Amino acid sequence: MATEDFTRLRFGYSPLAEAIGSLNALHSGRVHPLHRRWAEDTRQRLRSLDATLLYAIAPPGKVVLTPPVDLGTAASAQHQLRLMADWPPHQLRAELETVWCGRAMATAAREVLGDGPAGARRVAAALAAYWDTALAPHWDRMRAVLEADIAYRARQAALSGISAMMNDLHPQLRLDHSAIHLVKKSTPCSRTWETGGTGVLLMPSIFVGPDISFDPGTLGSPAITYSPRELHTAWENSTSTATADPVSALMGKGRTAILRSTALPATTTDLARELHLSGATVSVHLSTLKRCGMVTSWRSGQRVFYQRTPLAASILTAASNPHPER
Repeated sequence: MATEDFTRLRFGYSPLAEAIGSLNALHSGRVHPLHRRWAEDTRQRLRSLDATLLYAIAPPGKVVLTPPVDLGTAASAQHQLRLMADWPPHQLRAELETVWCGRAMATAAREVLGDGPAGARRVAAALAAYWDTALAPHWDRMRAVLEADIAYRARQAALSGISAMMNDLHPQLRLDHSAIHLVKKSTPCSRTWETGGTGVLLMPSIFVGPDISFDPGTLGSPAITYSPRELHTAWENSTSTATADPVSALMGKGRTAILRSTALPATTTDLARELHLSGATVSVHLSTLKRCGMVTSWRSGQRVFYQRTPLAASILTAASNPHPER
């Protein structure tokens, strides 16, 4: 890495990469145990989609389609799909040939390549239908996991330095002076890339799997994709139905519900929709909780995220176990 690479080190995530990665996992049969319930439900829903084309886009294998990434649009799946629909035929061909390298290309893949400019639009339409069916209902929760990981890494870099943050990303990654070493037992050979000052993109991903993933520059700069912290919370229901709650008696049901719903980052709109409260009511509660040190906030694009602090988490934990062993 050049000196400029450290000044251009940045985080991001890609909804469309999650869609393609999840499709690849479904087709490969390598679904993380945490995702099995989602996978079982999604396989049933796929029957109503163009499964043949989806298989051609993301067949089993280690190489997947590289979606366009535009961090400036707050990682919108819809915007990424529009960018993909505008791919020229030669770009779509290069992507599909890379995915099917060394294997006979599926008939559906050859057909979209024969469609010229309409081929990319067909691929984008198939992925849009898959997104709406399989991931859109879960995206708020998935995005919260990704945002929480990025916030944690940013704080870690600020308090302990970039080296400590990088070396904590994944067991297969190590930062040594100006070089990033990625060590994977499944890779029999050794290769070296010069980043050349373009920076490095660090991308947490729900569906990347247990191994770290590296792209040498398809996205414009080298990208390292890794599994985020608290991955298990991606499919959890954060709504609490507890009764006789001492925290509610202390702070009120509204503020307590907000604390229970901000284990992962959430916006005012997210909280209002989940808790069936008005946006104004949620804003008032959040202001009070923030003044008391119970939540923290930060801006990501045009959205402001809130997350409960360790103080709030400790209060909720203590309330759930009022009579600890002595």
